[in-house]
Amino acid sequence: MTTPSPSLPRDIATLLRPALSGLTATVTSEVRRGVPTFADEGYTGAVSDAAERAIRHFLDRIDDPSTETEPFVKYFHDLGVRDLHTERPIIEPLRAAYRLGARAAWRHAARLVHDSGVASSTLCQLGEAVFAYMDELSSLSFAGHTQSQVRHADSIERHRKELLAILVSAEHPVPATTIARLAQAARWQVPRRIAAIAIEPRSDTVAPPAHAFGNRVLADVNTASPFLLVGEDDLVVLNELTAAVPGTRAAIGPPVALRHAGESLRWARHTLRLVQCGILPNVEVTWFDRQLSTLWMLDDPMVVAEMVERALAPLNGINSRQRTKLSDTLLLALETGRDIGRMADVLGVHAQTVRYRLRQLDKLFGRQLAERETRFAIELALRAERTLRPVG
Repeated sequence: MTTPSPSLPRDIATLLRPALSGLTATVTSEVRRGVPTFADEGYTGAVSDAAERAIRHFLDRIDDPSTETEPFVKYFHDLGVRDLHTERPIIEPLRAAYRLGARAAWRHAARLVHDSGVASSTLCQLGEAVFAYMDELSSLSFAGHTQSQVRHADSIERHRKELLAILVSAEHPVPATTIARLAQAARWQVPRRIAAIAIEPRSDTVAPPAHAFGNRVLADVNTASPFLLVGEDDLVVLNELTAAVPGTRAAIGPPVALRHAGESLRWARHTLRLVQCGILPNVEVTWFDRQLSTLWMLDDPMVVAEMVERALAPLNGINSRQRTKLSDTLLLALETGRDIGRMADVLGVHAQTVRYRLRQLDKLFGRQLAERETRFAIELALRAERTLRPVG
């Protein structure tokens, strides 16, 4: 801290020191009257103590510029960290108190100094020193407040990461008390059901910060596979995601109980991979529960490939373009019971073309199309093959 004013005579401190109690009372009264936060009777002692410390230190520095400042600095630095009674930050009321206190102290001191016949120039210097001193006190407390906020934010973020890791990776059920404790420390309201959102990492855009969605979302966005955990009722956050990072693709896993959050994340990531490789439509947001049949069908690619190979073996050897036409015709025939008119409308071809393709299929598959169980296997295989067909 700086000296109040190098040119202030030491006589000023000698003159004002006997008035210390009166100055303290004046400042305390003005602060409690003008700042509602400190009007409560419980603050009387704290406000009076701070005022007395500040005035005494101000006078000590006029009297002896080498006065030790470390304990004093710490005291006013810590005032900005928390409310002495409720542990809540009070930086704005505190700064208001400094301003009011400085004005009250200056008015009281100015009367005493003026009545003692001190020169007007010295009186002006004293005024400048008082308000410069007030700025120093305010800066000390604001520095304490800022550091406290940073530590508090870091602590919350650590608890959110710990909670996130537990929810998605726990192999065994985590006690509800543990979840509740971490959620409270992380400032996260525990939802009844939760859904994971897998986000496509983008090299050409900046990922949204973890705090971008507020306390309702747990986020890990700075990894190779970024994701969010969102309460089922808060999935509107997707609108904020797509607005914050246009063009980002995301997939939403199924809403589940908290203990199954890892499963929701697994399905969200699986769904996103299917979008990325062209099996599912290329849209910004893909919902797991709207792709259930596709996801079920592709849950085991090896089994699907074997089923397609066996059930659709008669189509082997046909060029890909012709195979696509015959496959689409056969699937539609199985779905409509060979309704020629409907098939022609859906396929956009003449009825004769439909009949021609059906004769080709009957020749290729023979009696297989007459057997119910075989028809079912062929239909599943056709649907799987269509699903695996890249989206155009």
